[in-house]
Amino acid sequence: LTPNYLIAKLKNKIIRVNTSIDGVFSINPKTGKFTSPPIEIGFRDYINRIYDQKTVEKLYMQQVSIIKALPELKDYFEIPKYIDSKKIQEINLWVGPGGNTSPLHYDLSNNFFIQLYGSKKFLLYSPAEFYNLYPNSCFSQTPHISKILIDSNTNNYPKLQKVKPIEIIISPGEMLFLPAYWWHQVYSIDTTISVNIWCTPLLKQHFVVGVFHTLLHHSYYLLKSLISK
Repeated sequence: LTPNYLIAKLKNKIIRVNTSIDGVFSINPKTGKFTSPPIEIGFRDYINRIYDQKTVEKLYMQQVSIIKALPELKDYFEIPKYIDSKKIQEINLWVGPGGNTSPLHYDLSNNFFIQLYGSKKFLLYSPAEFYNLYPNSCFSQTPHISKILIDSNTNNYPKLQKVKPIEIIISPGEMLFLPAYWWHQVYSIDTTISVNIWCTPLLKQHFVVGVFHTLLHHSYYLLKSLISK
């Protein structure tokens, strides 16, 4: 799968992409929105821009549903036999240039992350390292995201020195299984095309601190909404 193949399929279909000045696609913990506003752009124009050396602003097509938003591609992908189709929540396409970074966070679902073009680097941390990774408050909009950006502002977070990440590089044709509640920071090494399949986690995966942290978050905002009514 190549950018040219996607252009042939999607042509200049309007898509929504996130933006960043420095290539770090951060989310504001107060608002739950990306710190830089997203834009809408034709897909062919988007590919041209991410290859344009004069483009200062970084762009990233993140987590776009293939079934809901890109039905032109649904026949290209075949679900591997070892993935239980009954547990699939969503199948997403990711397309972006080298130099993009997704900050340290965990997800609530199991993730089969399939690399189709280019390479990505993952830094992985066990759910057991929850308190060493400085998660945002459960009362924020982003309880699943860390206050830390690895390799950037770590001097003020001494507990991080107690843990070492598992570093993995995935290349075209490879897949990474990322269990729910595992922390990860992701770097795009070069122009990349990836697909990820979100799946419902097993019951036994819910006995980690991240689950209770997330439940507190949802309970707080549910109670807040009921009081406001």
